[in-house]
Amino acid sequence: MKPEVLQALLKLADDDSSYISKHALAQIESSMSEIQAQICSTWFSLSTYLQECLWPSYHQSIRTDVKNRWPQILSMSPLQRLENGLAILNDFGHPCPKTQFKESLDSIAGEFISTGRPIQALELVDFLFGSALFSSYHGSEAFALPIQSQFQSLLETRKGTSFSLSCLLILVGSRLGMKMKFCNFPDRILVHIPVKGTALFVDTSNYGELMGLNRLQLLAKQCVNPKVAMQSIKNLMSSTEILDYVLKCVNTEAHQMGDDSLGRFIYELIEECKVFMQTGEIVDSTLRLFQTGEVVRHSEYGYCGIVVEFDARFQNEKFITPQKLDKRKSANPTSLYQSQEVTEQPWYKILVEDGQRIAYVPQSNLLPEITEFKVEHPLLPYFFEHCPDRGYVRNGRLWPEAY
Repeated sequence: MKPEVLQALLKLADDDSSYISKHALAQIESSMSEIQAQICSTWFSLSTYLQECLWPSYHQSIRTDVKNRWPQILSMSPLQRLENGLAILNDFGHPCPKTQFKESLDSIAGEFISTGRPIQALELVDFLFGSALFSSYHGSEAFALPIQSQFQSLLETRKGTSFSLSCLLILVGSRLGMKMKFCNFPDRILVHIPVKGTALFVDTSNYGELMGLNRLQLLAKQCVNPKVAMQSIKNLMSSTEILDYVLKCVNTEAHQMGDDSLGRFIYELIEECKVFMQTGEIVDSTLRLFQTGEVVRHSEYGYCGIVVEFDARFQNEKFITPQKLDKRKSANPTSLYQSQEVTEQPWYKILVEDGQRIAYVPQSNLLPEITEFKVEHPLLPYFFEHCPDRGYVRNGRLWPEAY
């Protein structure tokens, strides 16, 4: 659609005549995917009435765009994946961001170079945080600020959380040829920087404080869960894990706001990240026969249940399938897990019909349930909306840690 045509339609959509306004809005909404960028550039000049009318279709167009671009983002190199993933999630939910994510990172890197400092990680840390160019929010609630506003707020106010400040350090550093990684330490995100002969960790939320490995290990032993803290030091986060963390924060925020539609959408992206982390491959839907919300039947034991989520391959031995789910059988599940044919296929978490059990079953043991079957389970309202026309619809809530 030509810009002048869009401008004419926008004027008509704001007309006092409800008939004219209705038909103009319908034409704009039908072309939203085509004119998304034009709407974004003119958003703040629109009347409040037009913003309210156009927001649902505009936001749906953005969701479609994000969904289509997500597999491409996952297939990028780690730093490109991180930057492009954070950029698209930063813009998501904002009609027209006032501050551009990538351009701001370029500008900050340029500011650092213009100081004439040596291009070294420690110099960059001092420039960003030692000089208080960027600082952190204070208060116990700061770590859990709504994730969607983190980067927009950081770039506009130069204040952020340990997560957003750590992302800033890593992405600005990558523009200068520095390789850094995230450490998901309890209660804060740290940045691991390679220094010859040693390992240093930066606490971006505390003016760029530097900690050696020995000190961090000592802090880990003082944590509520020392084992988890020590594991976080050993297993630094990959770029996909960081995106997964961001998505889970957005998902949690969506459900806190009562926006299950957004939660469902974000959950789809989380599933793609999970499969990519497990296999290193983009989701291949042809390998997955059953969808979340589908009622299935176990081919050997005959029980029915609802698919909640899936793994690309066997992941978790705490979900012992036949032995725990059917006490009539004494089959040893160890031989099942040792079979590559069984483990290298999708596995599904299922709410079982009797309202007490949760199954973890390989795809080869499941059949689609062709009869109408009502499943009762205490976790059913947590995971699903029951829609008569569409069966069980996944609401996007994450699998609870207790299970």
